[in-house]
Amino acid sequence: METVLIILSFFFPLFLELPVKIVKPLRDKIALEKHRGFLECQVSRASAKVRWYKKDVEIHPSDKYEIVSDGVYRKLVINDADYEDEDTYTCDAFDDKSSANFFVEGSKLFFPCDMHWKEDLLIQNPLSFTLKT
Repeated sequence: METVLIILSFFFPLFLELPVKIVKPLRDKIALEKHRGFLECQVSRASAKVRWYKKDVEIHPSDKYEIVSDGVYRKLVINDADYEDEDTYTCDAFDDKSSANFFVEGSKLFFPCDMHWKEDLLIQNPLSFTLKT
């Protein structure tokens, strides 16, 4: 029986692939509001398949998201970045994964509480504002 296995393995060699590893992990990124932002990592094998997630929801190519494979680099492009895009994103290579935060920077003012006077706020430029009286 061993002789048969040796002969078969000679004629039909087994090709075992090593697990895909994230060689260069994702890094936190900041994009300007209404611009393109991206997250990028490097995998150990050019043929590696990956899946992208925003939190726990898988991302599929669309007008909003472009999924790019270029050699060993895997990139998620986020078009027309908005504050709803801020979150933790994950590149899952099945055997390994990497996560990073995506932030959007812009001119939107954030009020931590419900301020009744914020409707009367007149924004003159991003660094100064005037309260209408």
